[in-house]
Amino acid sequence: MEKEEVKIVTKEEKPKVQLQMTKIETKPPTYIILAGEVTHRDIPEAYAYVIAKDGNYIKRKNFLYSALFKIEKNPLLGDADSSMVTFDSTIKIPLEIFKGIERLFSEIYKKHQSEAAVILWRNSNNDWSFQVPEQTISAASVSYTSAKKSLYYFNGEFVESLPAGDWKQLGSIHSHAAMGAFHSGVDDKDEYNFDGIHITIGSFNANQRTYSCRYMFGDAVLPNRKMSDVIAGWVEETSGELYPSEVLALFQKPATYTYKTGSYDSSNVKSFPVAQLGSQTTTISTTKVSTNTISEQKALTLPEKVNPELPIGAGVDDIDGVVMHGED
Repeated sequence: MEKEEVKIVTKEEKPKVQLQMTKIETKPPTYIILAGEVTHRDIPEAYAYVIAKDGNYIKRKNFLYSALFKIEKNPLLGDADSSMVTFDSTIKIPLEIFKGIERLFSEIYKKHQSEAAVILWRNSNNDWSFQVPEQTISAASVSYTSAKKSLYYFNGEFVESLPAGDWKQLGSIHSHAAMGAFHSGVDDKDEYNFDGIHITIGSFNANQRTYSCRYMFGDAVLPNRKMSDVIAGWVEETSGELYPSEVLALFQKPATYTYKTGSYDSSNVKSFPVAQLGSQTTTISTTKVSTNTISEQKALTLPEKVNPELPIGAGVDDIDGVVMHGED
């Protein structure tokens, strides 16, 4: 009887790599292909399983044909549980690094009302840095590539490259401008398979920031982490404050003022709270008080450091670096 052999699928010719495979003594046997390309002729048994880089196969040989067929899984092998991950939860972003990034995002929002992004770096000595790549920004998007110009923050200054060492990327932080913090579908595409810590900071138009953070392990996600899980020294009770609570405590919200408009009829008397110092410039308006009558509140720019022991009654001259902004 004359036999004919045909190639079922036409493929591009590839450089020949010597076949390397190892045999597992299961019944029937299983072959693992380590290099090269296997065909049914390389498997001596009439019935065997084959594990190759693109999946599982079964070898069948009978009176009519001999061939390899792709199958979903090898029934002779055990299962793998990919639902568990062990990671070092002691690795946390230093608070001063995170606050520096948050202040940078705040400046970008004041200037452009837009999003922004940085990439986190860490070495085995637990030194941290963040990379600021050249990026295209808008109120609802940020786009960048590491191939473009970047600056790195390290030891209190921005440099063009990190010092020698075993630096590894460890995640990213980006802002959502005036939107609240969450991980969008675009964020998913950017962050999946980008191992590490990923944080979104939102609500830059409000007095208090919002945060959303998660770990990414390949395409697996560990969502809804607390900020204290990923930031060293973070205190949940003061989350969202750009300055320590002892500094903020120096500023007291004024009592409610009473403002009278038009006639002296008591029905025209309205009470309103004065905007808190440190908020963005805000125009207060009510149904009975004209916004032309009440001036915009002045925003206070805090110095980098304020002496917490400074007397409450100290004059402006006693506080270095305090600048008042606003229109009279």
